[in-house]
Amino acid sequence: MACDVLGVLYEGPAKPTHILQKANMSWNVLSSHLEFLCGHGLVDKVEQGDKRSEYRLTEKGRAIFQLYEGLRLSLSGKANVYPTREVFPLIERTRSDSRRISSW
Repeated sequence: MACDVLGVLYEGPAKPTHILQKANMSWNVLSSHLEFLCGHGLVDKVEQGDKRSEYRLTEKGRAIFQLYEGLRLSLSGKANVYPTREVFPLIERTRSDSRRISSW
């Protein structure tokens, strides 16, 4: 489900209500995923005043989502997708987070 949130944000910055609708999840589930994703540096929360906020993918979040999509498409037989050279440094930085990310 966290990947659903990343997928919505891959399309561009979004407010929580937009993410709720596109990812088809409850507020409680979404808020726990957003907290997790922000805590691991995959998503940034941007305050816009008056209790309004918007969420955006970080560079790391974009790289993780691209890897996820490549794996998903490869495993489904729809495409042979391989990570680009730009993604490899981000993979190295996320290895220390792998135990925490495996809880997705």
